[in-house]
Amino acid sequence: MLFDADGVLKQYATPEAILQEFYTNRLDVYNKRKAYLEGMLDAEARKLSNQAKFILEKIEGKIVIG
Repeated sequence: MLFDADGVLKQYATPEAILQEFYTNRLDVYNKRKAYLEGMLDAEARKLSNQAKFILEKIEGKIVIG
């Protein structure tokens, strides 16, 4: 006995039946997590790129602070 993806109590005959039932659900969750992590990494990469651009422009004298 196990709750299925819809929250309904269901009886499964074998462990393989459980895996087949939850495969698509888990795959969707993994894809959502991957998209989230890719977004976080992209944001971090853009932040670091902007910081590097700022440092280079400061060194070249294009930006004057103070």
